[in-house]
Amino acid sequence: MQSSLFNLNFISWSLLLTFIVPGIINIGIFIYVFFFLPYNKTNKTFSAFVLLLGIAQALDGIMRMSATSETAMQWSEMTAVTWFFITPFELLFIFRYTGWDKKIRDTALLTFLFAPAIALGFLLIAGLHKTTVLKSEQWNWIVNPQNTFVTNISYLWGTIISLICFALYWIYFITVRNDKEKRKFSLIIAIGNTVPTIIGIIAEVIVPLVYKKNDIPITTPFITAFSIAILVAITRFKVLDFSPIHQLDRILEVMNEGLMIVNIKGEIMYANPAFCKEVGYELSEMAGKMGEGLLVKEQEEIEKLRHGIKNRIKNIPGQYEILGTTKQGKKVWFMLNATPYIDTNGHIIGSVVILTNINDLKGANKELELFIYKASHDLRGPLASILGLSMLVKQEKNPKEVTNYLNMIDTSAKKLDTILVTLIKSMQIRDVKKFEDEISFDCLLNEIQQRFIGYEEYPLIEITKNISVKENVVSNKLILESVFQNIIENAIKYSNPEVLNSYLRINITETETAIEILFEDNGIGIDPTSVDKIFDMYYRGSNKSKGTGLGLYLVKNGINKLGGTIKVESELGKGTKFIVSLQMK
Repeated sequence: MQSSLFNLNFISWSLLLTFIVPGIINIGIFIYVFFFLPYNKTNKTFSAFVLLLGIAQALDGIMRMSATSETAMQWSEMTAVTWFFITPFELLFIFRYTGWDKKIRDTALLTFLFAPAIALGFLLIAGLHKTTVLKSEQWNWIVNPQNTFVTNISYLWGTIISLICFALYWIYFITVRNDKEKRKFSLIIAIGNTVPTIIGIIAEVIVPLVYKKNDIPITTPFITAFSIAILVAITRFKVLDFSPIHQLDRILEVMNEGLMIVNIKGEIMYANPAFCKEVGYELSEMAGKMGEGLLVKEQEEIEKLRHGIKNRIKNIPGQYEILGTTKQGKKVWFMLNATPYIDTNGHIIGSVVILTNINDLKGANKELELFIYKASHDLRGPLASILGLSMLVKQEKNPKEVTNYLNMIDTSAKKLDTILVTLIKSMQIRDVKKFEDEISFDCLLNEIQQRFIGYEEYPLIEITKNISVKENVVSNKLILESVFQNIIENAIKYSNPEVLNSYLRINITETETAIEILFEDNGIGIDPTSVDKIFDMYYRGSNKSKGTGLGLYLVKNGINKLGGTIKVESELGKGTKFIVSLQMK
């Protein structure tokens, strides 16, 4: 058979090129689509279609070069088997490129298309598909179908599939008539299909089977018109460039949220770069391993994880907080949004989990809870005093005692007012978004100092300032005012009564990129054990503390809001330094 198969005679190069060149074009299109366009079902189907088409054209061309009818018959049968699969792939391509395949189960569609092709292939191998090879002056060899049941069925089946393709291309063109771009490329593809379909049915089905004339083998070269139409649509309208899978891969790579896919057992199958960054592991270190034990170690959290996986098996999505452990051993709070992972057959095969780091949010929530708790406690003290004193005033008949009680109510009311003002200021600082105030440090300090004239300790402390800033700065006045006022107030309140010459020295200088502010006093100082806590909310570091415990908390928050830093140096009994650095644009 081998000697018969390659018994060729290249007598007509023009005839060879008529069939081979279209085949080369289609194989070139296959290479372009398969290797350079996004990898998805539509492109894979089209790749298979043009590859088979290119092979069929090449086989048909070689058949024309056969030296004997036996050789021509062998090449013709190989060509016929290839054609049995070309038309199903074309119809499958239509369904996938139009999106209509989503309305049909894959198994049903593939069975409908390829089961007949496989059956016809076996019938041909069994010798039931009958054709006759005849010598032709123009085509060298032509293949005529014999009027047998199997041959007629195979030609009828090929014709029906081709007509369905023809109809679907035009139906799609009609359905997208309101979309200008889709209308253009669908028209090109429909016309490209129409020419070889009509010519092929007439020349190679109707003529030999109905009119009993010789087959006119022009479908093979003419079908290249369809390939070229697709190529124009690809290059001009990018019809096959969009790939949900390709785009999804790109999205997963660049998204800020961590994403993980686990199988039904809870084993990690995929994690995107953001997830890997959050937990400190490479995907290769996690793949195939359980999340529990690796990323979640506490038993309570493991139970949450297991409960979530059980819910996903029941097709129940979930959102919950979980305490994870990074590769470095750091404990991190995550918010997990998990949804069942369903395959194309509708089976749940695992979970898709989006992971968000909520460490900062958890910290903020704890801080807010503490803030509310302490604030309510601080507010209740003065209110309780006012209510109690009011009752005493109502019962007291001695005018001097009434006056005394009223003074005490006044003191409690002022304390309450101070607490409320501080709380309001802390909320205002938190919500600051604009930094457009033009600020003169000299004016700001003068304004703040005026507020302390009534303080008992104020006359006993000397406040000096040295400002070496050439121009006014642009920042947020509310924040800077809060920072200066709280630090100055602390220096006044906690001045050292045992020192004759109490002082607060404020030195403001500028560098190329920052404003440096030094507050230096010789007050009572801060206990070394308290230095790291003085910026905490409601922390009071001295038994002399009479304030709200929010002053230095507001200082720290304000400086953070300005993108600056603050350091403290203190020696108990000798004084304190606050060093502030503010980055200026």
